[in-house]
Amino acid sequence: MKCIFLSAVLAAALLGCSNQESITMKSPRLADYTFETTPNELTTVGFVFAVDDNKMQIPVDRLNLVPNEGTVVVPSKTATKDVTLGALVKFLGLPSLALTANASINSNTKLTTTFAMDNPTLSQVLLVPLDSALQARKTIIGKALVNQHLENAKVYVIFQTIKARKLTYDFTKTKVGIASLDAVFSKIASTNDSLKWNNTGKGSLSYDLKKNLSVFYKMFQVDVFPGAAGLEIRRGAPVTAGEEVYTSVKH
Repeated sequence: MKCIFLSAVLAAALLGCSNQESITMKSPRLADYTFETTPNELTTVGFVFAVDDNKMQIPVDRLNLVPNEGTVVVPSKTATKDVTLGALVKFLGLPSLALTANASINSNTKLTTTFAMDNPTLSQVLLVPLDSALQARKTIIGKALVNQHLENAKVYVIFQTIKARKLTYDFTKTKVGIASLDAVFSKIASTNDSLKWNNTGKGSLSYDLKKNLSVFYKMFQVDVFPGAAGLEIRRGAPVTAGEEVYTSVKH
């Protein structure tokens, strides 16, 4: 039987419990996660991808894993680094023409925003099943890399995600006045039924995703190397939060 208990460590670790691995569910620190620029259903637990010389994410395989899932409390996060209007518009999947509503604000305008999620779900897989799944699919992964000419590319696997249905950005503390943002965000919100802009008392932009989509994730690098019996694959080092692995996605 699995033993489930609270720990100071969020990431799944090899913890003894009746000779089996245990898993932790605890409120995560968003600073420890990679931020998904476009919430989607692809970057889920078990997704294996490569990154080519152009820093493009290229799908390679999807491991057959059943992750543990549970609702967690994620505290609001104030983000000031690399938060620009252009990045936000890109995150929302909107065309850049939405920025033309106010000449004094452009894609490089920096914003301070408190970011929050409604009822986020944490999904994570134990390391032993992850390692077993990588081994079971090593031939398929190897062929996929060869077929796409990615033999020398870096390879990664996602082992943990935070999903949400609704995101909210509060711009009350931003140095750009709410009045200045109003014209831009009113236009942005009008381009997508999933967006709501509220400038009554404070400026907040909510994004209804309609379904649970991956917003944050953690991943390991996957080491691929020739062995005596053929191609070998093993779980490598975890990717440091905030490290830029890829800049665009191949659809």
